[in-house]
Amino acid sequence: MKTPRLFLGATLLFWGWQTNMPIMGAIMAVVIEASIFLPWRWTFTAKDLNKAADVCAILFMALLVYRFSQDASSQTLLDLLQQIPIPFFPLLACQYYGVAGGIDASALFYSARQKRKKDPESPRKVVDIGLPFALACVLSASAANARTTFFLGFLVLSVWALWKTRPKRYRRSLWIPLILLAVGAGYAAQNGLHTLQGYAEQAFLDWYGDSLETKEDAYRTFTHLGDMGRLKLSHRIVMRILSKPGERVPALLRSAAYNAYFSGNWTARDADFYPAPRDNAKDLWFFGDAPDSSRETVISMFMKDGEGLLSLPAGTYEIQGLKSRTLERNHYGAVVVDFAPRLAVFNVRYGDGPDLLKPPGPEDMRVPVEIASLISSQVDSLPLEGETDLEKVRIIQEYFLDNFKYTLDLDGGGGRNAALARFLLNSKKGHCEFFAAATALFLRKAGIPARYATGFAVIEQGPDGQWLVRARHAHAWALAYVDGRWRDVDSTPAVWAEEEKRGESVFQGVFDAFSNLWWRMSLKRMQGHGTGRSLTDYLLWGLIPLAAFLVWRLFRKERVGKDKKSREERFMPDFQGGDSEFYPIEEMLNAQGYSRRQGENLNQWALRLGNDVPEGLKVDLLREIINLHYRYRFDPAGLDENDRRRLAALAKEWLESYTRGMDVRKEKDHDQNFGNDLQP
Repeated sequence: MKTPRLFLGATLLFWGWQTNMPIMGAIMAVVIEASIFLPWRWTFTAKDLNKAADVCAILFMALLVYRFSQDASSQTLLDLLQQIPIPFFPLLACQYYGVAGGIDASALFYSARQKRKKDPESPRKVVDIGLPFALACVLSASAANARTTFFLGFLVLSVWALWKTRPKRYRRSLWIPLILLAVGAGYAAQNGLHTLQGYAEQAFLDWYGDSLETKEDAYRTFTHLGDMGRLKLSHRIVMRILSKPGERVPALLRSAAYNAYFSGNWTARDADFYPAPRDNAKDLWFFGDAPDSSRETVISMFMKDGEGLLSLPAGTYEIQGLKSRTLERNHYGAVVVDFAPRLAVFNVRYGDGPDLLKPPGPEDMRVPVEIASLISSQVDSLPLEGETDLEKVRIIQEYFLDNFKYTLDLDGGGGRNAALARFLLNSKKGHCEFFAAATALFLRKAGIPARYATGFAVIEQGPDGQWLVRARHAHAWALAYVDGRWRDVDSTPAVWAEEEKRGESVFQGVFDAFSNLWWRMSLKRMQGHGTGRSLTDYLLWGLIPLAAFLVWRLFRKERVGKDKKSREERFMPDFQGGDSEFYPIEEMLNAQGYSRRQGENLNQWALRLGNDVPEGLKVDLLREIINLHYRYRFDPAGLDENDRRRLAALAKEWLESYTRGMDVRKEKDHDQNFGNDLQP
């Protein structure tokens, strides 16, 4: 099926628009559609097209290696998919500027080339790659994920292509309603696929999510209080922790803290960030003075786009080895970095020194009226009278540990405050966000400044001694200000870790092995940048012998002298059947002076020649060749492989027979002339 005029140009413009490469798309569209207005074409041979196809393959491989050597992430895969039309564009240009109007199938497949080498007489099949290229452009445009505009553009292109190729025997009054029905079904399918994509992305994150670390918000956190269903958890590894031998790892890694509660959500008021001091000579960021005793741990984590919040132990006063252009911290302990490597590996030093967090303010004691009335009786029932603040913290923590249960099943309805009320008064079951929020509000009601903290729990040790922090280890707890410093208060029952592990896949060990391999490869690449030799260098050096092999294969046994012409250097057809073996027969007869008369079809011509040409014509054989030629030339189905071979064989037989007849006639003419010369 031929590509409709201007359709490919419109598709390229659509691709450039969707992938944010409008100039590239416009240039490619102009190059293709300009061929309509040019009166000349190049005569690309099959060898030329083979070379063009190999060049496209080299360009694609170079693009593939380069992109993944720079950033081997899922986003790179999507970016590469968006650029698919670029390396293969030269082959499309060969079609539009060549006389054939198509590409020899042997140029597209290596197996077809080998088959042609084994059987040079096999018929040549020319294919139009315009529509496949247009489909590739649409697929590439879809990777940009602009759902609304993509569907509209895809709809216009689809209707255009179908309208141009619709069967003429069907009425428009039937065709148009069917198209509208297909459009509606397509829109519904798109929404369904979008939902399916959500499930697929979740599964992907569970398996290979190391490089897809998401960013947290240091100013606000949205809880799952009041949601319905079962809380979905990811088992991907987001951090790796390693401490010195004999030193315990920190139990909690804090990402952010919040002091203002409203309707189930927490925000950080007056949480402006300020740059942390840096010692460039020691590659050191520091937040405060070192305590009398400190501990050290190594944290390895992937950073999406090289930015985000760090998850650090309480009391962190120094970070060393973090290759970040900027590092900022707020008074609630949140640390945000920018322009960091995708894999950040750094040393953290922490201890029980001077408190580096902002002292408590009025917001750290505020309990909303509707919550105060809800928890007053419960707080008053606890034996807090006359106890120290530290003891009050212990009593409140034990109250939740002893009387509440952990669950991932969410009971929604009535808003987040209603969900918190059900947790405290009725079900007494919930996940860590319920426990952290309730504990912070209880502490405030008991007169102790408190905040809501988020981060990760370090509870799983890997087989190589490292501690693995998974996405499901994300945790929430309370901070209590006691004896002049902020202390972690985790009142969630310890069974929460086992509860969240239950959904782990039986193949989790396999996924972890791939994750560990990916982490080690990323680590090697990062270390390579520091030594002057990166993984990119090795890949690019490895590309040189590959390119040399391809160049050698391109030119091996393919050079032909200027005074020679190979069989494959004939014109390629610019119409269906244009490479029919009947045309050499017609050319030979024309050269002999037996051209067709005006208005005479091929069969009439053959019958007339049977009377005019004395010997060697074989009219019956010629008419059989003409019938096969007509089918090959005008039948939309063309010829199958057997008939195509038969046409080639019969044409060869006819030419050989006619050539022998010509030789016989020449000998007779020579003998006759010689006899005449001998007569007196």
